[in-house]
Amino acid sequence: MSMFRAIWPIVDESMPYADLCREATADLPRLITQAKARLLRPGGFSIAPAAQVPGSGRVTESVLIYTAPAEPMPWRSYWKGAA
Repeated sequence: MSMFRAIWPIVDESMPYADLCREATADLPRLITQAKARLLRPGGFSIAPAAQVPGSGRVTESVLIYTAPAEPMPWRSYWKGAA
């Protein structure tokens, strides 16, 4: 099974966890579409030190991560550059 994963830098460490998740949830549909993924079931959020998260860019001290089981969307001929 594949996993969908999205990462957001946490620029305001004083922001409540619920607010971070709410803001990130608003981004999820766009990110899932860009990844051409279909979530198999809801995922969950977590926070981790950016230095321990590959792909985080280490821009901030911590990152918010969303992970969910997913599968690739069926290929569409109108996807430019798709193989």
